[in-house]
Amino acid sequence: MERVINILDYLYLHYPNSNQLSISRVMKLLYLIEWRFAITKYEKLTDIDWLMTEYGPFYKSLRSIFNESSNFEVLIKIDNNNKEQLVINFLNKKENFNLRNDTKEVIDFVISHCQNFSWTELNTLVNSTYGVLNTPQGQIINLVILSKQYIKEYQNRKK
Repeated sequence: MERVINILDYLYLHYPNSNQLSISRVMKLLYLIEWRFAITKYEKLTDIDWLMTEYGPFYKSLRSIFNESSNFEVLIKIDNNNKEQLVINFLNKKENFNLRNDTKEVIDFVISHCQNFSWTELNTLVNSTYGVLNTPQGQIINLVILSKQYIKEYQNRKK
């Protein structure tokens, strides 16, 4: 399994305007990276247990991972509605990301498909994945089992 921080480092290095990413957008992108990996490799990418919430997949330790890394700085911005928004500043201090090539390919795929999405488009994509649609609120999204079910259903539809 890959370390989450290494995935985040790679994501921030390759995502356009990465210092404008909110923690919410990063959470959605990270989920999509995990989902894509699961449906292409039939295994988990990280040790994250994604909790299905009313807002979609949630990973409670994401902020602490950013806080504990010397490669990131967590900033609080106030948006137009006077709400706090966490923005993660990538400091780019690392050169070696220690990721497998298949992991990099999946991250690159998600970046290329999502980099120009609005918040609504990204949210719609995440919430339309089989893993989200088939996990009740309050439950852990079992990426491996659900990815296998998804592929099986997809193959049956093609027949």
